[in-house]
Amino acid sequence: MKTLTTRILALVAFSTAASAQTKFKADTVMKINPATCTVTGTATVGSQPAGNCFAGTGIWVANSNSDSLSKIDPATSHLTSATSGGSSPNGLCFDGANLWISNNRASIVTKLDARTETIVGTYEVESGPLGVCFDGVNIWVACETDGSLIKL
Repeated sequence: MKTLTTRILALVAFSTAASAQTKFKADTVMKINPATCTVTGTATVGSQPAGNCFAGTGIWVANSNSDSLSKIDPATSHLTSATSGGSSPNGLCFDGANLWISNNRASIVTKLDARTETIVGTYEVESGPLGVCFDGVNIWVACETDGSLIKL
């Protein structure tokens, strides 16, 4: 179970961490080969990567402390773009066309067109959105401050 946990965390992102097998560098996302549990690529992203998701042609990372988003090419592990992510972006999800971003400090959820990388909507939520999820029909937002779950 420890190996599986390490692989899952490595795929997400690292602010700071260390392992007996691999030293993880702060503010990076690592690509792990699941068959061998080896690092096959590393991308440096913004400060305190908090969440990530695959959206069409790239892996997006929410960088909470630098208020930015990073897009990584999954084939090369190279950073392909960086854009403003709002105020403390944390959670990300993809609905097939748009990237949804929870902005914790601003209490909003931002809708970004994944193809053009432009903001196409902003939705106010009540208190500290952290997680955001697409269930195939609706966007759901988990809020930190009051423990609420909101359907947009």
